[in-house]
Amino acid sequence: MISDTEIKENGLRILFANMDSIEVERFIVLIKTDTFDYVRFRENLWEDIPLRKLYENAANHWKEKKEKYS
Repeated sequence: MISDTEIKENGLRILFANMDSIEVERFIVLIKTDTFDYVRFRENLWEDIPLRKLYENAANHWKEKKEKYS
């Protein structure tokens, strides 16, 4: 598991690779001031996907990630 600092650094690296500095700052302000409820969002995120399919997707994702970083 990576540290919180690494997560922040990776996130900023991705943001700066795709937006200019003003847009990155605006994005951060929007995230900090938004009342978006991530837990509520996640409750319904995969409700139409069968559990078996979710498992297969997750297993494939981790297999690909393991192969990529091995």
